[in-house]
Amino acid sequence: MPYSTVLKQALNNAKGHVVLVEDDASVRKSVQTLLKREGYEVTAYDSADALLQNLDFRLPAVVLTDMRMPGMTGVELQAKLASLGRDVPMLFSAAKADRRKSLRP
Repeated sequence: MPYSTVLKQALNNAKGHVVLVEDDASVRKSVQTLLKREGYEVTAYDSADALLQNLDFRLPAVVLTDMRMPGMTGVELQAKLASLGRDVPMLFSAAKADRRKSLRP
């Protein structure tokens, strides 16, 4: 299934709310602007730690997160959210990704 189709399905399932976690300010602003233009409510954070300090986002939501960030990675963020009972759909983005290093079996 094409990435664009997966992204659209996940966003539609989020009922319009996207939690964006991206350490690069220009990428974060661009993605946030694009999603808002498409009608989504966006809550943006510059790190996984910033999101974890503000777990008051409404559900259902989808978390769109960078794979590689200083501190906690996107996969580590997913595990932490699950351990806190915040089992939300996750979408991962990366400029350069190695699937073998990124995904756990």
